[in-house]
Amino acid sequence: MQWWESFGLGLSAALMPGALQAFFFAQAVQRGWRGAWYLAFTPVVSDGPVVAFTLWALGRLPTAWLAGLRWVGAAFLLWVAWRLWHTATATTAASASTAQVRTLAQAVSINWLNPNVYIFWATVLGPPVLAAWRMEPWAGVRLVAAFYAAIVAGSLAVLFVFSRAHGLAPAWRARLTRLSAGLMALFAALLAFG
Repeated sequence: MQWWESFGLGLSAALMPGALQAFFFAQAVQRGWRGAWYLAFTPVVSDGPVVAFTLWALGRLPTAWLAGLRWVGAAFLLWVAWRLWHTATATTAASASTAQVRTLAQAVSINWLNPNVYIFWATVLGPPVLAAWRMEPWAGVRLVAAFYAAIVAGSLAVLFVFSRAHGLAPAWRARLTRLSAGLMALFAALLAFG
């Protein structure tokens, strides 16, 4: 695999509809660009343990753990969707830094509880990175760096576009946040039963 292929995978991951993007949408609509841009770095923060666990687990754990993770992830997404639905019109008194830490923790949890992330690293990017690393460590580092550069850049673009809705009237922002909550509930159902 070449670095540009890894870059393409990162870009497609950033643009692919999913639970994390639905969460990004809700946060960008509610908080605007200044309150949501940092979420683009969620995969950089969350994927280290995922990658380490996945590469360790490839030969050690039964596939049943993915089914369990799928149900835990679906339950967590439903909880986040419920919170989004009920806070769509609320204003928060929490400080900006406290809200950012809480929001980033939710985004990281969404990523950790998504079995697709583990499957991706186990089947798509993990094996080429390991193969490149064995040939030349810097080649493996380049693949990972290209992937994360693209996923962050793509996520920044997505958040920027989504944040344009922050300028809408509060009633429209609430509707869009509830739409995001509905999408997240749909992704939870797809995760659990799909």
